[in-house]
Amino acid sequence: MNKLPKPAIEKSASAIFVLCVSGFSDTDFQKKLLSCAQYVECDSTQFIAIPPDAVYTIEKNRVLPNKITKDEMKKVYTEKFVPKGSPGRKYYDIIMSAPKGGKCPICGERIVKNLDHYMPKSVYPTLVVTPENLIPTCRDCNFDKQAFTILNPEDAPLHPYFDDIDDAVWLAVKILPNETVLYEADCPDVWSETLKRRVKNHLSLFGLDEYYGSKAGQEIADEIRGWKDMLNENGEEELLRHLKIRCKSIELSRLNSWKAALYRGLISQFDEFLKWLT
Repeated sequence: MNKLPKPAIEKSASAIFVLCVSGFSDTDFQKKLLSCAQYVECDSTQFIAIPPDAVYTIEKNRVLPNKITKDEMKKVYTEKFVPKGSPGRKYYDIIMSAPKGGKCPICGERIVKNLDHYMPKSVYPTLVVTPENLIPTCRDCNFDKQAFTILNPEDAPLHPYFDDIDDAVWLAVKILPNETVLYEADCPDVWSETLKRRVKNHLSLFGLDEYYGSKAGQEIADEIRGWKDMLNENGEEELLRHLKIRCKSIELSRLNSWKAALYRGLISQFDEFLKWLT
């Protein structure tokens, strides 16, 4: 996961909500939705104040005043926040532009295409336009998560605005026969058990273990001929030195990328790796 700065938006969640609601031409519908503004502010403040592994405590499926439905709250997002020219589009664009190089912060590879509601709008309608609840993601990561609801601390996916775990190595691989690798979370011992489980569940929820495995498979297919030639011409020590140089360079870019984990694995399990080449 790539860390992102919190959205650089000065308006509160309730102020954005009110702005979006003002875009509806039906004044009665406006008044109906505006009666929910205080709930938007209350729930948004609570969501921002607590860590991701505690957000499961926020009230689910809150009953809103004036018989406001979830579908009506969703319209605030889909009709007055997302479309070009809508009142909230300015804030949509700010959030979408945050990832460096347009890369999805969840997988770190694919291009951002939409915003994902960390707390699904079908369960938490009051957080429908809360900036800290909106994460720019690629289509695949958004689809894989869908309306996933956090029921306990270990369920909470990593949140790019609030979680920062890339100061330590936690992504690893196991070298398997037939030129394949298995990705897994290998978290530092000093981390809490809750954080360790969150990281493991995060990989599974977004299918990143399989996705990274496929990326590694292509890297191996592209490089294995050169590795074999280097082994035959220069020996094991030169091949190992080459892998270490490559790994160091990749880690400087992103410590826990799939590629950095792959090269760490090739080095740490060098004897198993050599079996691919002989």
